[in-house]
Amino acid sequence: MEVKEGEIYRHFKGPFYYVICVGLDSETRERVVVYRHLDNSGIICTRPEKMFLEEIPERPDNVTGQKCMIDIKFLRENPNIVKENIKKKFQMHKLELVDEVLDLDNKNRELKLKGDELRMKRNSLSSQIGGLMQSGKKDEAEKVKLEVKAINDELANNEKLEAEYSEKVTAIMMKIPNIMHESVPVRKR
Repeated sequence: MEVKEGEIYRHFKGPFYYVICVGLDSETRERVVVYRHLDNSGIICTRPEKMFLEEIPERPDNVTGQKCMIDIKFLRENPNIVKENIKKKFQMHKLELVDEVLDLDNKNRELKLKGDELRMKRNSLSSQIGGLMQSGKKDEAEKVKLEVKAINDELANNEKLEAEYSEKVTAIMMKIPNIMHESVPVRKR
């Protein structure tokens, strides 16, 4: 897919851009998009065409369906590739973001596992309550109900933390640059 001059494109977060022209980078010969923001700022910017069209993952604020951001699975499996990419873009201050995301992601995955275990325990206990009531063991059933309530409270806290970690992971991942295409030359500083 190529960007077309004179067309209006929508950014994945909503704003519209008018493509003034598509040119070539004088050093790399890479296609570059020159575009104007169609908001009140009217700022004119340039961006490599590959970046202009890159994919973005499903997110609530992605109104276009465009895809971007490194996939968390790729980041988990290839942290060194991601770090090397950051170095190639001379964004050394972003190197620590990779480890931060991995740490938060591990914590979030542990919480999800804990949540699954709590749900299994709750379901097992809940299924016992009816049998205890039928057997006339109301006191035991009440004790089990209290255990189920405690598990529900713990689950609510667990799910809140899961949501917080997930939100933090997404926010940090949006700051990690996408992997450059292999055809993009790396400049020396």
